[in-house]
Amino acid sequence: MRVRIVRLVFASSGIIAAIAAAQGCATTNSASSSLLPTAYQTRVGPYLAHTTKPLEADSAEIVALTGVEDELGAILAEKFPTDAQPIEVYVLKDKESYEHYLRYHHPDLPYRRAFFVGEGERGVIYTFSGENLGVDLRHEATHALLHARTPAIPAWLDEGLAEYLESPDSPRSETPEHLAPMPAETMQGNPPDLARLERMADSREMTKNDYQEAWLWVHYLLGSSDASRSALLGYLKDLESKRSVGQIPPISSRVPKESLTIEKVMLYMGTLRERASRPSDSAAQVSGTKAVSGSTARSVKSERTDASLWDRIQTALSLDRRGGSKDGRTSVKPTSSSPGG
Repeated sequence: MRVRIVRLVFASSGIIAAIAAAQGCATTNSASSSLLPTAYQTRVGPYLAHTTKPLEADSAEIVALTGVEDELGAILAEKFPTDAQPIEVYVLKDKESYEHYLRYHHPDLPYRRAFFVGEGERGVIYTFSGENLGVDLRHEATHALLHARTPAIPAWLDEGLAEYLESPDSPRSETPEHLAPMPAETMQGNPPDLARLERMADSREMTKNDYQEAWLWVHYLLGSSDASRSALLGYLKDLESKRSVGQIPPISSRVPKESLTIEKVMLYMGTLRERASRPSDSAAQVSGTKAVSGSTARSVKSERTDASLWDRIQTALSLDRRGGSKDGRTSVKPTSSSPGG
């Protein structure tokens, strides 16, 4: 499946048109009785957004879509093509309208706040206006960008990068949900195991714990060392060129095994939690898109190797992580006819 991208389209008044021109966006206005919003179209980068009202330059839709394009492009060190078929984004006016659309057009889809569908050369995102709009758009836009570039991306990496980029915050998406105790700490399931995630052919196999672990592995590979970051970016490059997961060595075979131990990845999780607990400490703020130096990792390890570590973390961060797909989005990896979240 192949998806492309385009810039959001503003509609109408002279003021909005002026803003659009300043942002490099095109604006059109059309009317339709469709269940989907078609009153306004806004072209932004690789996206074409369809909305019920004109978009301001600082709207959640514009900020989310341009932000994730820039950030993913920075990670991959490349720009996305803007001369291909756009990724269409439909933002329905409210939850009720969105649910009404789903009942008629995707009755087999379990309810999620947003989803991405790859339909041959066409990529489409569906969601609705609300307090979670920015996060949901960033998550689904990451899927769309990745599939436009790398259609054969594995489920764990697809979801892990979408989780990693869904929040505009830096440090990267370190929410209570992402930082919740892992099964290795709570003894409720499998410990972090990258090879296990790599064996999952479809995101429908992934539980909430798997989503969290996928996010952690992406964070760890991008942030723990230059070597692991290079391995991940090289893997993505190979996926793009060969178009088949089975033809190239997986990440777990590219990074030294001693770097992929449960102890090291959980230690890394501990540093993220410690950093999140001290947001005002600038020395602890490390951008998620930059590697952590070896000296930093060693000094942290020497401070957090006592036997009571996991007990203290479990007491401080006790969230229910039992089963189920990622709440609020689809967990289905896009195929030629299926949605993904």
